[in-house]
Amino acid sequence: MNWVVFVGSLIAVLFVAWLVGRLGLGTVAPLDEAAARRVAEDVFIGHRFCAVALDASGRAALLEATDGSVVLVRAHGDKWVARQLRAPHAARADGDQLVVEAGEPMFGATTLELGAGEAARWVPRLQGALHA
Repeated sequence: MNWVVFVGSLIAVLFVAWLVGRLGLGTVAPLDEAAARRVAEDVFIGHRFCAVALDASGRAALLEATDGSVVLVRAHGDKWVARQLRAPHAARADGDQLVVEAGEPMFGATTLELGAGEAARWVPRLQGALHA
């Protein structure tokens, strides 16, 4: 192995990684309530959303539609994606956090920092207790 080539390649990779981070590529601006509504309404045309719970870091949101359905909006790479969560759905409150399984292996679980009261309030909605 040529150590000069190896070290040069390593330096080049680290420089590109630093440059990507410095330019802010691959990240999205924090989500606010208006942006969460806009993403959900763009994906689920015709739905109107009455309740919104935003993650404290602005990386995800839960929205309840007027028909009782719940939509999860979260960052996925450098884009926002939305998934409709059909009850009964796997969700649990863990202190101030709400952990929601999207039901898709490639999407994974989403943890929202909502506060203890708000997290506990969303669990029955997601598990279907309020809309059974």
